[in-house]
Amino acid sequence: MESGSGAFNFNRVKVWYHCPQDHLTDLPVVFVLHGASRNASTYRDTWASHADMHGFLLLSPEFSQENYPDETTFNLGNVFAEDGTRNAMADWSFQIIEGIFHHVKKQVGLRASSYGFYGHSAGSQFVHRFLYFMPQSHAHIFVAANAGWYTMPTFKQTYPYGLAESGLTVEDLKRSLNQRVVVLLGTDDVDVNHPKLRRTPQAMMQGAHRFERGHTFFETAKREAEALNVSFNWQLDTVPNVGHNNAGMAKVGVEYLV
Repeated sequence: MESGSGAFNFNRVKVWYHCPQDHLTDLPVVFVLHGASRNASTYRDTWASHADMHGFLLLSPEFSQENYPDETTFNLGNVFAEDGTRNAMADWSFQIIEGIFHHVKKQVGLRASSYGFYGHSAGSQFVHRFLYFMPQSHAHIFVAANAGWYTMPTFKQTYPYGLAESGLTVEDLKRSLNQRVVVLLGTDDVDVNHPKLRRTPQAMMQGAHRFERGHTFFETAKREAEALNVSFNWQLDTVPNVGHNNAGMAKVGVEYLV
């Protein structure tokens, strides 16, 4: 890896990166995850100026349609197979993020012990589920921007809309609620007819559009934290006059990641 932009392959994932300087050893690390369009190179290009300005190593993995063809294998982390059986952890898409982090640390001698993790749209779905299922991850902050629908942090609903029958425990939920999480929502992300907006009855219970669903997600987490008597370290923030647009969200999201 050299200063500037490039890419490398890790297992079945192509990682688009941007380095603000030649000496990478002391740089903090930020992962930025694309949405359903799988346009990781575009996300890398959008975030490159932020990496230059704030001085972090930007990593944008591409979960291609070819290798991760649907919501089960990408948005839901491939934790479960289509028939509902739980996959081996080694096959989870979530594991790729940790693998990339350790690979880069080893290859370039990074001293960073953790990373910031941002996802937009389908990437936001990946990020908040990663939070639940990867308790030993090295992520120190999770920024979930404009997700289309959520796995609610409650055992009152069945997975994938809640945590019941997910294999997770109340202790896992407590840990998740105690993590540093930012639910980031564009105030104009209110298109009820968006072609990629899930409209199952369970998703519609979360709200009519992404902005409303994000508030439902956050408020559910807040209530669960109070009920479980655990420290709640989540935050909800809104980006005025921005719809379903990564570039607009990035300008605010980066402030949390650095």
